[in-house]
Amino acid sequence: LWDRKKVRLDLAGELRSYLQESLFRHYLYYTKEMSENIPAVEIGRAMLGEITVVVNDGFMKVFKCFKAVVHILIVAAFVLHENPTAIWVVVAFTAVMVFWFSRRSD
Repeated sequence: LWDRKKVRLDLAGELRSYLQESLFRHYLYYTKEMSENIPAVEIGRAMLGEITVVVNDGFMKVFKCFKAVVHILIVAAFVLHENPTAIWVVVAFTAVMVFWFSRRSD
């Protein structure tokens, strides 16, 4: 059900559209001297290529990370609800995950 809702939301498409409109609107307000210094090709490249990269590799990764954190919190809550003495497992798992992510990002 949530997957179908995500498809209809198209958050990445909305973000790309908003950033493209904002960049173009900003370009339209350039003075003549400023617009002569920046070729229109650069604005087009930014709108079609770089904004897509920023959205897909930037904003959307944040949501994936948030989803993973929520899943980990749900599992931790379940473990602690079922066995409160297993708090050491939750703490150790969290420490291992933080270590893994920190090593992986290098």
